[in-house]
Amino acid sequence: MNKSSTHKASSTKKKTSVKKIEEDLAKSRAAIREAIGQGCIQVRRKRDLSLEDLFTEIHTLFIRAP
Repeated sequence: MNKSSTHKASSTKKKTSVKKIEEDLAKSRAAIREAIGQGCIQVRRKRDLSLEDLFTEIHTLFIRAP
């Protein structure tokens, strides 16, 4: 097989830009805010969580999920 005709998948993988990550993060925050407004997510602590704190908690739950 000719080496010039083959390539590794990792060499063609696109790198995610910082701008794309920030856009995805903004979309996630908006979805969380909407879910809270609709009552799908309830904060069960006595103190009010900031949106950042809530986002971090939800993100941590997804990381820990099996």
